[in-house]
Amino acid sequence: MRLLSLLLCAGLLAGQSLLPVKVKGKYGYIDRTGKLTIPATFDAARPFADGVGEVRILGKNGLVDTSGKVITLEAVDELGDFAGGLAPFRRGDLFGFLNPAGHEAIPPRFDSAQPFSEGLAAVRVKDYWGYIDTSGKMRVEPAFDNAGKFSQGRAPVRPRDSEKSGFIDREGKLAVAARFDDVGEYRAAKTGLRAAARAGKLWGYIGASGETAIAPAFEQAGPFSEGLAAVEQGGKWFYVDEAGKPSVRPAVNLEAAMPFSEGLARVRSQGRYGFIDRSGKIVIRAAFEKASDFHEGAAAVSVNGKSGYIDKSGKYIWAPSE
Repeated sequence: MRLLSLLLCAGLLAGQSLLPVKVKGKYGYIDRTGKLTIPATFDAARPFADGVGEVRILGKNGLVDTSGKVITLEAVDELGDFAGGLAPFRRGDLFGFLNPAGHEAIPPRFDSAQPFSEGLAAVRVKDYWGYIDTSGKMRVEPAFDNAGKFSQGRAPVRPRDSEKSGFIDREGKLAVAARFDDVGEYRAAKTGLRAAARAGKLWGYIGASGETAIAPAFEQAGPFSEGLAAVEQGGKWFYVDEAGKPSVRPAVNLEAAMPFSEGLARVRSQGRYGFIDRSGKIVIRAAFEKASDFHEGAAAVSVNGKSGYIDKSGKYIWAPSE
């Protein structure tokens, strides 16, 4: 959970009104129109979440609000992502949680911690993972070698001393038996919950109780989003619908394909990222070294090591800068 200057990954910009930009070696924030609203005075910055942005200034971690007011976090060695009003932080060897005012909401007492999702956060106590609520109370006792975030009331886990993965519900009970070699996260679909799952070499999709929804047939499989999921079969990427039927076949060969977001999907071709629409047509050419998915009409992109933002027409909201 290192504080980085700019993370270009799917989902990072979701729900955030202010975005970090680099100006002459320092970081500030712009709004969605490209207006610089917080001057570039920080050594590093991340997108806003829960009303604050995580920044680094004068060698220390801090938080900045939308007015530009900075709270310096004197005793925080690492800071994670805010979600649900709390962010994991590390002090020395232990992890706790801060609120957006910079106050300790849950004192450091865990050996590791992940951000909250659906009101629960995975925490590690010695060798095993469990889940706490926002008050810090242990809701699912540590009993897992691996644990992921909750989505649609299910969390992927690997039980203690097991080589297989399954899903638990919010009470910690196995909702899907641990019988898979790897699993993704559940997403809502018109026909019910769907999660990618692998048993052996091939991926397929399962329903809410672990029943087969789409038979294993893919080398790689992503989560459902906007009714479609990106899959790789025979070295080719395309999108399937909830019945497993090919629905979107991109017009060019792809090296990777990501979930649809706001009607566009991020794809990689010849080592560069661009975006396709639901017909499979490239609507923003693959010209970026890195890119995020679109959220609230903006996507982060990187060109020649410089970062900026584009809108859904491919025009720059903020041209790549350094």
